[in-house]
Amino acid sequence: MTQWLKAVCLVAALLPQVVQAQGGGSLSPQAQASLVGRLWMDTCAKHFSDPAQVRAAAARHQFQENPPYARDLLRGQAGTVWDVSLGPHAQIALILFEDGRCQVRGRRADGKAVNEVFEKVLQGIRNPGVSVQRIAEKDLDQAGIKFRVIVYFVSRVGADQGWAFVSTTTESENVNAQAILTISKSAKP
Repeated sequence: MTQWLKAVCLVAALLPQVVQAQGGGSLSPQAQASLVGRLWMDTCAKHFSDPAQVRAAAARHQFQENPPYARDLLRGQAGTVWDVSLGPHAQIALILFEDGRCQVRGRRADGKAVNEVFEKVLQGIRNPGVSVQRIAEKDLDQAGIKFRVIVYFVSRVGADQGWAFVSTTTESENVNAQAILTISKSAKP
């Protein structure tokens, strides 16, 4: 099976609805946001306490492991990068760092749509015995580029250790990723 065909099958598996390509052959920012959010939900969010399951999901979907740009995304840190892109139509990466952090990056994605998915996932985690605390929501300006950062802390009620769920988005096209969704082990803030 060709890489292109595998990628098309992946999109069909990740999105319940068909996404129509727009002019220029690329998916809309909202469609790309859906892909980013769905990949994050099906990997990092679903298996945040078990990184081995993230690896298994990547293998099951036959994501391309450690593509040529992996070193740029890892920035000297140990980990594995999987390319989940559809060529020029949607450029998305899944990253699992050796310390257990799990991240999904979307080169182009509508930040508002990504954050809606992020918030829904956090609301869905709320269960008896589970603490879900919104820690921060900030707009940051770095070298003239505005970022929206939302941080939650998720743990068992009363626990000192848990996980930080972080959404970083921007509408600027002058960045390598408009959406970054990350989950990492964390001490209670």
